[in-house]
Amino acid sequence: MIKKSVTIGLMSNGDCLPVLLTSNRYTAALRRAGARVVPLPWRADMAGVWAARFDGFLLPGGGDADPKYFGQTPIPGAHQPNPVRDEAELSLIYAARAARKPLLGICRGAQMLNIALGGGLVQDIPSLRPEGIPEHHSDPEHRFRPDHPAIILPGTTLHRILGVDRLLTNSCHHQACDNPAPGLRVSALSPAGLVEAVESLDGPFLLGIQWHPEVTAASDPLQQAIFDAFVAAARCG
Repeated sequence: MIKKSVTIGLMSNGDCLPVLLTSNRYTAALRRAGARVVPLPWRADMAGVWAARFDGFLLPGGGDADPKYFGQTPIPGAHQPNPVRDEAELSLIYAARAARKPLLGICRGAQMLNIALGGGLVQDIPSLRPEGIPEHHSDPEHRFRPDHPAIILPGTTLHRILGVDRLLTNSCHHQACDNPAPGLRVSALSPAGLVEAVESLDGPFLLGIQWHPEVTAASDPLQQAIFDAFVAAARCG
């Protein structure tokens, strides 16, 4: 049986330039899952065209979103947002949802999925959720070293994908999803209760992961399974 080819749109994660290098870990993880990857620049005006053209979309990590999108004002500790990127990603999420295309968000990408659907963020973990400080890392070194656990909630899509109740994760972030948006549920928590993953309750595949599975996916089948499940959902769409 010939498998349907799958093309995933990968939003740029820096300097308004497409993510193009074959060494990029997001690209590599998607290709291992069997997808063709097309890098996307920050173009809000292209969201509808891309939603019609591609089979699914990955939103990668990055900086802070503007808190106006979740009904807050900036607090000390929040970083300067990039309005061009915010608008492009939100437009893409709305268009992809309208077209019923699968979405995978990683780190900032998970937060943008929650914001777009009406949820909120913890703007600064150290000042607002100090109990989570041992689990959050602001130094990039921890993005490459799994050293804190995520508790995977039973009965969730993420639990079915991973088949485990707990796994070590690697991350570098000072924000996190707060209340899940309508239509989403929390699917993983840190031991301190910070949200580590959100997912859609129904409809097309939508999964937001706070850690960085792309970093270790080449050597860790559990992390690669997240990309495999996403591409499989795009193939079935």
